Amino acid sequence: MNAVDLASTFAIPFVLIIGGGLMWKKTPKKNYLFGWRTSIAMKSEDNFKFANKYGGRAMFVLGIGELTATFVFILIDIYSK
Repeated sequence: MNAVDLASTFAIPFVLIIGGGLMWKKTPKKNYLFGWRTSIAMKSEDNFKFANKYGGRAMFVLGIGELTATFVFILIDIYSK
């Protein structure tokens, strides 16, 4: 597995971890450009903040899980040869 393969394999988990962490810890103010913009979340500032914190935490946890699984599968691939 070369460097490009490794970088592309780890890119998605890192994006989920970084993006989720930012949404979770630094919740943006209600806007129409970025953030968790569902119809219910856009009804009030409180709903928007709750949706972004909950969604950010979920993305962060899923990113950690995906990073762990990716690391395990790469180790399996390396040691199975």
